[in-house]
Amino acid sequence: MKSSEILSLVEALHHQAQSSGFCCIGFADAIQRPAPAFRNWLACGHHSGLHYLERHTPLREQPDRLLPGVKTILVAALPYAAGSATMPGYAAYAQGADYHDVFRKKLSHLVNLIRQSFPDAHTRIAVDSAPVAERDWALRAGIGWRGRQGQVIRADSGARLFLGEILMTIQLPASAPTANLCGECDLCLAACPTGALQADGTVDARKCLSYWTIEHRGPIPDEFRKQMGDSLFGCDRCISICPLNSKATVPISSDFEPRELPSPLACLELDQPKFIALFRHSAIRRTGLSGLQRNALIVLGNNGSRDALPVLSRFAESTTDHDLKDLANWALNKILT
Repeated sequence: MKSSEILSLVEALHHQAQSSGFCCIGFADAIQRPAPAFRNWLACGHHSGLHYLERHTPLREQPDRLLPGVKTILVAALPYAAGSATMPGYAAYAQGADYHDVFRKKLSHLVNLIRQSFPDAHTRIAVDSAPVAERDWALRAGIGWRGRQGQVIRADSGARLFLGEILMTIQLPASAPTANLCGECDLCLAACPTGALQADGTVDARKCLSYWTIEHRGPIPDEFRKQMGDSLFGCDRCISICPLNSKATVPISSDFEPRELPSPLACLELDQPKFIALFRHSAIRRTGLSGLQRNALIVLGNNGSRDALPVLSRFAESTTDHDLKDLANWALNKILT
C-alpha cells in the first residue's frame, strides 16, 4: 500500500465529507485497550436501566470484534439545527429527519471512496447501530473536545453535533487531538435541572431527563416530574446553553430543519397507526406511543392550563393503560388544585 495512495484517499475523503455536509472527519488508530473510566461509570450505576451498555462493554473496548482486522476508525461529525421555539418540548436534534438515516446515507459515500481505492478493504458503518465508544473515538480522531456536559464540542459548530463512524481494515494516518476551549465556562452545569452532570464530564442517567423521557419504560418518579417542565422528548438544556453555538459558522443540512410536531394535547389524540405514520422517519419513535403520551401528561400537569381539562378527562376515561390512566388523573388533580 503506497503512501501516495493513502494520502490521495485521505484527501478524497475530506473533500467528499465537505460535499456531504459533514463539518469535519478525523481518523483514529483502532487500538484495543480497556476503558477504566467507562467501567467505573458502570460500576457506579450511572447507566441506570441501560443494561445493554454493560453487556456490550467488551465490544466497546475491542473494535476488532465488530470488524475483524480493523486498523482505523473514521469519525465524522454532522451539525444539526437549533430547533424551533414553537416546539420547546422536543430536543432540537429530534425536530428534523431521523439522523440515523441521514448519517448512514452520507457515510456510504465515504465507504464507496474507500472501496474504489482499496477494493479488498472491509468496512463497517456505525450510527448508534453498534457498541462503539463514539465520543472516545471522536476525541482521539481530533473531532473536538469533551465539554463539561459530556458531549463533543467544536469551535466552528458548537455543541450540536451528531457523530458516526466507519471502521476499516486499512491504516490511515491518525488525526491530531483538539485542545479543550471550554475554559472556565460552566453554563451547562448550571443549566441541568437535576444535577445529572458529573465533575468528570460524564452524565448520571439516573438523574438525566433525556434518559427518563426517552429510554425509560414505565412511570417517571414524582421527583423528576416537576423538573421535566415542558420536556416531551429529551432534554438538551446543557447543549443549547453552550455559547459556542451562537458562533457556529458551518452550514446545517436541510434534513435537520425543524418540522411541525404535535403539541402535548395532540399527543393524547394519537393512536398507534397515527404515531407510526407521523414518526416513521423521526428519532421520536424511540419513545413509543405510550412513552410520548406519558411525557405529554406530565407536561400538561406542569403547565397547569385548565384548557387541557376536557382532553385529559377524555383520555383518563378511554385509555386502557393503567399507568397512563393514573398519570392522567395525576395531571387533572394537579391542574385543579
